[in-house]
Amino acid sequence: MTSAQRSNDNSTAPYQQPVDQVLAVLDTDAAFGLSKAEAQARLEKYGRNELAAEKPVPAWRKF
Repeated sequence: MTSAQRSNDNSTAPYQQPVDQVLAVLDTDAAFGLSKAEAQARLEKYGRNELAAEKPVPAWRKF
């Protein structure tokens, strides 16, 4: 298998692929990032980039 074939393999981790290929797959630009329209579309599709906060355990339950 040539390095070009390995780069096109979907099972290859992004950190093992050429930067240009990863940028193309992610549909973005290294210098400018996402366009406002693309950022808005991804926000609507995937939601905000945040972790769900766990409810804190009340102090009385810790005893």
